[in-house]
Amino acid sequence: MSAKTVDGLVRQQPRFLRFGSFEVDLRTGELRRNGAYIRLQNKPFQVLQFLLENCGEIVTRDELHRRLWPADTYVDFDTGLNTAVNRLRQALGDSADNPRFIQTLNRRGYRFIAPVLGAEVPGGSDPSGPAARTLGGGALKTVVRKLLFLAQILAVLAALGLVVWTVSRMPGVRHSLSHEPRVRHPALRSPFPNPATLARRLVVPSPAHPSPPAPYSASASEPRIPK
Repeated sequence: MSAKTVDGLVRQQPRFLRFGSFEVDLRTGELRRNGAYIRLQNKPFQVLQFLLENCGEIVTRDELHRRLWPADTYVDFDTGLNTAVNRLRQALGDSADNPRFIQTLNRRGYRFIAPVLGAEVPGGSDPSGPAARTLGGGALKTVVRKLLFLAQILAVLAALGLVVWTVSRMPGVRHSLSHEPRVRHPALRSPFPNPATLARRLVVPSPAHPSPPAPYSASASEPRIPK
């Protein structure tokens, strides 16, 4: 097994890589689909291996040139690379117009876009542990950046909450907040009077010292009869 460096960490490259119904044996250089062997020439297989080792990130044509075509090889690189990629797509049943595995980036290179699983035994998951997805350096960096950004947002929100809580606990601020008069907007006032206020207005207060009733006077109450 070969070692691969991702973000400065050395990781062991698993022997078998799986994507979809395909399985690649990096040690023997074989490609299988549902256990059936698929014949693939050396150069297309090397292109596939290089793309799988960097799945999720762009592999430029210059990188493929340096990796697969040595400097002392005098061939038409563009023709050789295009032929290798076309044969690889035929073996995978893939299409450049609607790719499931290999995406073409015009004038830049290629990218393997399907999920990839690694294992140490063929035909199943690694018995020593669950199969782990093999992420390329670019995809791993993207995940790390998103997690760091989320952590920064949470830290800022926590700092703002701490500042608001500290200010609200200051004696002067607490007194002003607790004694601040409540002003009701005129638009929110009800057109109907408050029942309690209306009741107080209708009650007639009784005098503290009521005056005695006036004495009865017959002359005042009875009509006079003319004589």
